[in-house]
Amino acid sequence: MPLKLHKRKFLFELLLVASISLLCFTPLFFYKRRTTTLSLTHIEAIQASSKTSVSASPNTPTILVPTLVSTNKCLIPDLSQLYFQEYTLWFPDTYKPCTRRNVLTYMTGATLHIKQRNGFYPNVSCCYSNITRNTDDDIDVSGCAKFRKNVTLEGDFVRVECDTTPEPYQQVHAVIKKPEKKWEKWPKPFSVLILGIDKISRLSFVRNFPKTHHFMTSNNHWLPLNGYTKISDETAPNILALLTGLKSCEKCNFIWSDFEKCNYTTVFAEDDIWTNSFTFGEPPTNYYFRPYFMASERFPTVEINKFAPCPDPEAPFERLVNLVKDFTVMFKNEPSFGFFWIKSATPGTLPKLDYTLRGLFRFMNRKGVFKDTFVFFLSDQGKRERKIEFTNLAWLEEKLPFSYLAVPLEFKEVFPEEYDSLKLQQDSLTTPFDLYMTLQEILLLAQLKNESKPSGGCPKCESLFMDVKERSCQDSGVEEGFCPCGGYLMTDRDDLIVKNASNFIVSRINVIIDRKKCRSFELRKVLSASLSRSSGHRKFLISVETYPFSVFESFVSYFNGSFAVDGAIRRLDFAIVRCVSDSFMKKFCFCREE
Repeated sequence: MPLKLHKRKFLFELLLVASISLLCFTPLFFYKRRTTTLSLTHIEAIQASSKTSVSASPNTPTILVPTLVSTNKCLIPDLSQLYFQEYTLWFPDTYKPCTRRNVLTYMTGATLHIKQRNGFYPNVSCCYSNITRNTDDDIDVSGCAKFRKNVTLEGDFVRVECDTTPEPYQQVHAVIKKPEKKWEKWPKPFSVLILGIDKISRLSFVRNFPKTHHFMTSNNHWLPLNGYTKISDETAPNILALLTGLKSCEKCNFIWSDFEKCNYTTVFAEDDIWTNSFTFGEPPTNYYFRPYFMASERFPTVEINKFAPCPDPEAPFERLVNLVKDFTVMFKNEPSFGFFWIKSATPGTLPKLDYTLRGLFRFMNRKGVFKDTFVFFLSDQGKRERKIEFTNLAWLEEKLPFSYLAVPLEFKEVFPEEYDSLKLQQDSLTTPFDLYMTLQEILLLAQLKNESKPSGGCPKCESLFMDVKERSCQDSGVEEGFCPCGGYLMTDRDDLIVKNASNFIVSRINVIIDRKKCRSFELRKVLSASLSRSSGHRKFLISVETYPFSVFESFVSYFNGSFAVDGAIRRLDFAIVRCVSDSFMKKFCFCREE
């Protein structure tokens, strides 16, 4: 072939490849991916129009910025809109299931079946063992009774083994039986379903659950509670506030007891038996699934995405979501109260959990669950994530867990004024105490209860169906250390006052530490700085990196030319300190021998 033809062919192929590449990859540069994690660059690239000048007079007019909550008592900026977000192409890890083996057995009500089609063994030999609860930490597994095709079960949980090859098949099933008694009163009161995920902030939900978030925002069932705030750094107090109206208690009266007295069927389920929120002497609800998850944990485990062991053949959160499906369908025509909490999710499983939750809500929509059921979908608190871990943006994220409420279609028609009040609460400061009062109000509106008792942890908190009132963190039962209402806006880290405030934080730490065992710190750099004037004077939220390496965060007030640390100085980096035994000193020490 002549040389000119070779050149023409080469140029044509090169042009073709370039065109295809341009066509395929150009959209990616313009697509703002919502699963992206913010980086430090996002913090630095603040819009000039929304920067706050530290040196400006306190009388300088406040710049109008987008907010989640904006009242005289509480200002929470909407950081997702306020700052430029430099979206990078971040593709989450591909989810690896616990096993690729198909499910051989399944339940319909109280009947256990062996699949007879789709390539399964028609004559496979299986046996089942009943699982019974002794205590919250102990279960009994009976001997294995053989069966073929199907068998009706008497117990609540069952373990199945089948002689398949090359490996034996093992599975655990929960038995959800049909209610013996039908609800006789009419109209039937509204059911309640609470579904939670551990430690997911409002912005983290938007980033890591794009499928579920899109489904919810495009569906008018759901109302976001944008100002929903945690009341503790621990999971249990946040859940207690929701279920009991208290921050702590030894013998609590859980809200499901009120529903059970009104002939509701009640359920409690958490998918992680090792970090369970509560321990009960007796089953607290009509259906209690801890023995089910304890039995599944006894299966061999595999590592998925290098994050967590996964019991074969389903991930714990998949089991829990399947329980939600079975429960909502079985009690569709009966009043029920269900509490389901996902604690097993890890960064590597979030893509699968996103897909699973969207599938759950689509399933519930098809089955008509949203017609007469309140669905509370929420988290207990946020979590500092990835590259924003040591920034003030993360400080706000950890205080604002996501919270959505699906309102029954029938409720909108029967109680339009209460629904209108609820819609106005979307941009108010709300807490788990408010949800506790709302759960009581659901029984009041159904005329199943005469009065609601005030929340012991927040006497001023009210149902979300009540008229909107301006409230501060103090009014809402939120301690100052967890309060997001200061209206902190990112400011220049290189400003002289910020530098001086940062050095002041380090100097205070050096006063605290034991110099004989701990090394002194020097300021290496200011990681993030925010400014609030809500208290009448300048108040900074600053995170600093020191030498030797540690990361600290603190509030610093600046008044009449002097600094003062407000509250406790927090250490954000993970450090193992062995040279001192005092728990307080461990928070600040960097051992000399290290």
